[in-house]
Amino acid sequence: MTQPPLVSVPAGHDFKDRRSGLMMVAWGYSAWATYKLKPAGWWIVTVGLVLFSVSAVLTFGRVDLIDVYQAMGYSPQDVRLLREFPLVRGQALTVITAVTMVPFIGYLISIKTYFR
Repeated sequence: MTQPPLVSVPAGHDFKDRRSGLMMVAWGYSAWATYKLKPAGWWIVTVGLVLFSVSAVLTFGRVDLIDVYQAMGYSPQDVRLLREFPLVRGQALTVITAVTMVPFIGYLISIKTYFR
């Protein structure tokens, strides 16, 4: 039996889409700019981390992950096993995401002085 993918791509989303291409270019540029210690690289990474973290906290706070796994086509036996895993119940994943976001942002703020 093959498992469904862990990352669900929204229906109709095409990786040839212009927005996806722009994101790939932005992240590629940020990698190069960060390596060269350019402030633009730092800003792209910092803003991206904040946006993705806020999005994750809001999503995990509103969506039951069990429903996501069911929509991805996991078998009822797999879903039953996942229900026993504490991270997919309640607000645990939301809290973990929010708490771990803080040190990463602190780290990015602390290294800002190296980007000139």
